[in-house]
Amino acid sequence: MPDKLTVLQVALWWFSLLLTGVITTVFGPTLPDLQDLYGASLNDISSLFLILGLSLSFGCLVSVLLMKYLEPIIVLALSLLLEGVCTSTIAITEYLSIACLATAGSGLFIGCVFNTVVHQCNMVFPKSSSLLHFLLVAVSFGAYVTPLLAEPFLGHLCSSQQMNTSITFNGSEVPHVNATYRKYFAVESSEVTANDSNSSFPGGRKDSPNTQSSYFRADVSMLYVMLGLLNIPPIFGLIIVFRLNKNRTEEQTNESDRAFEVLDKNENSLKFMVFLGTVLVAFLFSCGLTFSYGGFLTTYGVDSSLKLSVQRMAVMTSVYWLHHLIGRILGTVISAYISQTQLIYICLSGELIPGIMVSGVVSLGENSLWVASVLIALFSGPLVAAMLNWSGRYICLSPFVLGLCTFADTFGSAMLPFVTGQLMGHFGVDALMYFFISQSIFLLLLFVILSRTGLVIRD
Repeated sequence: MPDKLTVLQVALWWFSLLLTGVITTVFGPTLPDLQDLYGASLNDISSLFLILGLSLSFGCLVSVLLMKYLEPIIVLALSLLLEGVCTSTIAITEYLSIACLATAGSGLFIGCVFNTVVHQCNMVFPKSSSLLHFLLVAVSFGAYVTPLLAEPFLGHLCSSQQMNTSITFNGSEVPHVNATYRKYFAVESSEVTANDSNSSFPGGRKDSPNTQSSYFRADVSMLYVMLGLLNIPPIFGLIIVFRLNKNRTEEQTNESDRAFEVLDKNENSLKFMVFLGTVLVAFLFSCGLTFSYGGFLTTYGVDSSLKLSVQRMAVMTSVYWLHHLIGRILGTVISAYISQTQLIYICLSGELIPGIMVSGVVSLGENSLWVASVLIALFSGPLVAAMLNWSGRYICLSPFVLGLCTFADTFGSAMLPFVTGQLMGHFGVDALMYFFISQSIFLLLLFVILSRTGLVIRD
């Protein structure tokens, strides 16, 4: 039976990853408000997504350097503090350039939080496969509730007819709206007069920017400041754990030092480096494929021969990410009964079968797209946690190795959707399905090779 301090520590890890899921997806529902705030075009403000994804990836590597000189619990507390400051700054400023810098800082420290939590879980509970699955549930849950948290702070609405397509980032639906024709609905305010409340000009901004824009700025800024302040409670909790658990923290630090030493002994081994490189490729595709499919699912349904409505595809995309969350919850339970190797084979095979089915979506119709999307989401949910647990059986997950794994994971989720979009732009929307099927086959074959070579590495 775990003691109260251990329960508190796990709860703080879970809440920290919950914030990670919320903050990495908050751009989705607030993007039009931020566009109005900065007076930026959709193309310009979309750069926030790429900046966030890349900085998050590199944050995983920065945490490796920090944990070599500081205790992990201190790194986690400092990362939460600085991430809260950066997140609050994003919507306080009116300048997109400053927001880009704040976004880069926020992503950098989110990456530090994510990798530090995974590292601590691996150090404190090295034999608990289910716990890592449980912790990653928090990220998906945070992404799923983000639109609900943001809704009271949104200062405008847009009609579904004005939506061209949608972008999904880590499970959050991002309306892709033509800013020129976007309508803003004024609210009763002493600063907004009856004469200018309905007037607008290209770019979606009001004729009276100092009045109406200040209303939007107040609302969206309040949301980002609130998210920044939510980082404070776990910081105090981590301080309490650190003070009450000083001896155990020192033992974890010694384990981290030994992990660095193990890496130094193996870094010159050719078979170790080849195996590690192959594992990183697997992490790159395992997460990237999930977000590529979810990110362009709406676009596929609307622009393919199915010609489904945007509203219907928006519902399908939401159902997709809901089942991705359910898949991670199921992975937490299933891990207690089967090995991680078996779970990975089930997940990869489960992704491949509906992928083949969805390639015939033109003849089978909308129902096959629904079924395939749900199955892909369910089977892809536990994959990242299972891969991390499985890798720990064959190589020492030192802070550096773990940082490389989480870097590949987050980098894939940022860059593979970009590659998918380019393929769809050049070869048509059907390229989404063919790319997904081919890469699913590649990933399955890659893991077969990894499972064989892993036995050689362990010996």
